Amino acid sequence: MIETALYSFASNSTKAGVTPKAFFGFNNESDFALSWVTSVKLAKLHFKNVVLVTDTWAWDNIFSKLDLPFDEVKLTLDFIDEATNMWAISKAHAILEMNEPFLHIDSDVFIWEALDKKYLMSTVLVQSNESSKYATQYEFYNRLEFMHNEHFNGTSLYLDNSNMSERDIYAYNCGVIGGTDITFLKKWATQMIETANVFDYIILSNSKMKFTAADVMVWVEQSLLLLMTEHHNIDVCELVELGVEQSYYTHLCGHVKREVALMTGLANKSKTLFGEMKLPIDGFGISAGGSVIPKEVIIKDEVVTQPQKPTPPPSQIIKEGVHPNPPPIPKSFWKRIINKILN
Repeated sequence: MIETALYSFASNSTKAGVTPKAFFGFNNESDFALSWVTSVKLAKLHFKNVVLVTDTWAWDNIFSKLDLPFDEVKLTLDFIDEATNMWAISKAHAILEMNEPFLHIDSDVFIWEALDKKYLMSTVLVQSNESSKYATQYEFYNRLEFMHNEHFNGTSLYLDNSNMSERDIYAYNCGVIGGTDITFLKKWATQMIETANVFDYIILSNSKMKFTAADVMVWVEQSLLLLMTEHHNIDVCELVELGVEQSYYTHLCGHVKREVALMTGLANKSKTLFGEMKLPIDGFGISAGGSVIPKEVIIKDEVVTQPQKPTPPPSQIIKEGVHPNPPPIPKSFWKRIINKILN
């Protein structure tokens, strides 16, 4: 039975040439912190243990300042020796740290009520499926498959045989991911890390590619999970059905994180539940662009600013025939999310 809520975060602040996506789409540090505070404190209400897997920089500069109710903090991500900058890799490494049933919760996910025992006993538990129910999903995942066949064919037994045009479900949304089958979940995490590194190597060696590795993370994480569960005959339980009203779960996917009214409502709801959130006066050392603010280094009494690789604007992350950005979610779905938070 799942009794542990798992969170992960890797700043990558010490890796040359890597710009961490620290805000994950939020407008500012305050909203970023608000999401973490609300998510973790809600998890603590419903799970026996809450564990964070992160690195020293992130702990010292972010999480130690937020006074979050973690039962255990593992600073094991300092030595990630990866070529990849895909944003879910910290999740994969965190899963490899686990030896008991768990539920990894993204920091923009809020579990408002205790989950039913049927979910906590799941072999593998995911948020939901992504399917042909919406035409935009069909188009998006078929384009990802086209991208894979053109540039990455031969890199993954599972992704090489995706056959998206012949299926109704294309991926599992991993807003939450976990379960009781630790062996399988570690196998998936290992495959995710290996595949991400191979993809990044190919992308970096091909100057004609106009998208970055982070843009194909949904393929490497979510579609890979679906294909591996099918291949290994693993039972998967879905926590929510997309488009169906639920009172116990909210995931702030994509652009909705930038909705000012929504974040204001979340702040008020969080304050009602947990009191005023106190932020450090000097912030977390993260810029508005979501990157670690360059540290000043004293060299022979001269101040030298360490360079940081800028994040390319969305307009530059386009490949011929493939638009990597995820498809929009129907407005009716966001309306239900907003109503849940504002009411």
